[in-house]
Amino acid sequence: MAVLSPRTHDILTNNGEGAGILSRLEAEVRKRAEEEWRRTGGTPEVNWTAAERQIVLAPASAGGLDEQRALKREAELLAELDCLKKQVEEAERKAEGSQIHLKVKSLQKELSETDRLMVERNQRCREVELSMGHIQEKFNAQVLELASRDGALQRAQEELQATRAQCQAEKERNKKLEYALKEVLAGSQAVIAGCRQRQSKIYRSQSTGTMA
Repeated sequence: MAVLSPRTHDILTNNGEGAGILSRLEAEVRKRAEEEWRRTGGTPEVNWTAAERQIVLAPASAGGLDEQRALKREAELLAELDCLKKQVEEAERKAEGSQIHLKVKSLQKELSETDRLMVERNQRCREVELSMGHIQEKFNAQVLELASRDGALQRAQEELQATRAQCQAEKERNKKLEYALKEVLAGSQAVIAGCRQRQSKIYRSQSTGTMA
C-alpha cells in the first residue's frame, strides 16, 4: 500500500490536528514543484505533476524507516525473550531453595508479561496500519475534491471574464447608439426650428396682406 513520504507526513501532521491540512499540502506541492523546476527547468504542468508524485511513495520505498525501526524493536524484544528464557532455564537448574523458586516464578511472570506486550504490540501495529489506510483514502478524496473545486473556480473565472467582455461591448454599442440619437435629436430640433421660422413668416405675411 502506497503511503505519504516522511517529509510530507511530518508537514501535514506537525500541529497534531487536521486543521489547515489542505493548505499545507498545497504549499508542499508548490515547494516541490519549484524545486523540480530549479532542477530540470520543466514546464509548470510537468513540475506540478512530478511534485504530486513525490509526495506518495510506492510500497517498495514507503515507510522504509518505520519498518526498519519496527524490525529492530522486534529483534530487541526477541533477544530479550531469549535472555529471559535463558535466565529461567539457568534459575531452574540452580534451584535449591524456595527463594530461588520464587525468583524463577518471577522470571516466568516477566516472560509471560513480555509475551503479552508482544501480542499487544502486534495488534497495535495492525490497528495503526488500518488507520493509516483509512486516512490515506480520506486524504485522496480530499485531494480529488480540491482539484474539482479548482476546476470549477477556473471555469467560473472564465465565465466572469466573458461576461465582462460582453458588458464592455454592450457599453460601446450603447455609447454609439446614444451618439446617434443625439445627432438625430439635434437634426430634429433644427428641422423643428426651421419649420417654426417658416410658419412665423407665413403668419406675418398673412397678417400684412389682411391689413392692406
